[in-house]
Amino acid sequence: MRDMRIRRSAMVTAAALALSVALATSTLAASPRVELAPLGGAGIDATPPPPPTAAFPVQLMLDDDGAEGSISVTVGNAAQQYLAFNRFTRPVSVDLFWLQQIWVLFPESPAIAPGAPAELVVYLDADGDPANGAALLGTYPVTVQAADGNTFSVYSIPPLSISGAGDVLIGVIDRFVASGTTPPTGTAALDTTASQGRSWLAVWTTDPPASPALPPDALLIRTDELGFPGNFMIRGFGTLPSVVEIPALNPVGLAGLGLLLAATGAWLLGRRRSTPSSWRCSPALAGSRRALRRRWSSTTSPPRRPPPPCPARARRSLRARGSSARNVI
Repeated sequence: MRDMRIRRSAMVTAAALALSVALATSTLAASPRVELAPLGGAGIDATPPPPPTAAFPVQLMLDDDGAEGSISVTVGNAAQQYLAFNRFTRPVSVDLFWLQQIWVLFPESPAIAPGAPAELVVYLDADGDPANGAALLGTYPVTVQAADGNTFSVYSIPPLSISGAGDVLIGVIDRFVASGTTPPTGTAALDTTASQGRSWLAVWTTDPPASPALPPDALLIRTDELGFPGNFMIRGFGTLPSVVEIPALNPVGLAGLGLLLAATGAWLLGRRRSTPSSWRCSPALAGSRRALRRRWSSTTSPPRRPPPPCPARARRSLRARGSSARNVI
């Protein structure tokens, strides 16, 4: 695999010397150019290695662990900010997961230094086609941790719940570029060994907005369509919801539960039978709460609280019986 990446890097170097794609668009003052430059250190596996699946069972990756080139977007004689992102399909049978880490490998460049600003972006694309839009789930301002073309910058984010149908789009905006000022430079590392056809560029007429909705107002295209097939070195890692297991009761446990329920029922029944008869509803007591209070206070050993009044249904029934008795008389 390493030898294959070295041979592919040589092809990239030759192509980069001669190939530049001009993207005609009427919305930009000048036509942007997307270029692929060779990346030093090709053929060396990136670090750190992916985390174990026991820690992050959801692993979203397209690359083969090595970058051979870097993509740049230029307008006129200077670099332009843009969004580079990968479209990931979640593992089969995973409907809900928590995205907790995003990894980005930045290429080696004079314009990129540790501590330089960047921005992570996450979308949910219901139909798998970013060209007709995607739901923006979150943006995360970060800083570059490493820019040697071989070391991933690892970002832990607040757990982001992702559920429902669709693909997950994870990308990075090169906020360290001063559009119109920074010299042309590669800002997104690309693995060119075996393209998955899922890496995209999004370009706006100005810098990407604070809430970079898709599609952009200038250009949205896959790197393959530009003649640069490859996979951006952008990854995502997540966890699954916790499953609470309910322990099953063995025969002894079931017998114990039955005895507990029986004892509770017997205790409640005994308490009901021990209720003083003076508490029960009668025609004499149903008419007035004062009568209930007086009856309660006259008992030899009054309970800690007065008896509750008769339920409304009982009072209505008692009044009806009293009215019937008067009519008979």
